[in-house]
Amino acid sequence: LCFVLLVIQLGRAVRRSAVREKRQAAYDRLNAFVVCMWSLYPIIWIIGPKGLGVINTDAEVVLFVIVDVISKVGFILLYTYMARESKKSDGKKPSAVLDE
Repeated sequence: LCFVLLVIQLGRAVRRSAVREKRQAAYDRLNAFVVCMWSLYPIIWIIGPKGLGVINTDAEVVLFVIVDVISKVGFILLYTYMARESKKSDGKKPSAVLDE
């Protein structure tokens, strides 16, 4: 329940902060990425030893580490790519800030 409320609040915050339509699409993509990655954590916990016991503790830890790395590095790469594309379409020098 708390996870669902967090996702709803994140979506609202993203929509309020995106001023221009181009920015809205970028924020929506980042929001979708974050929600998808965060959704994996409870799934891993459910199939882990404290949930259904489908995987052992070692596998659970490895999956959490993999999801952590993918979510953090993936977010940075996606954000940087979209910032560069946004700046190219605006005719400005590319930077890693979406809302300059």
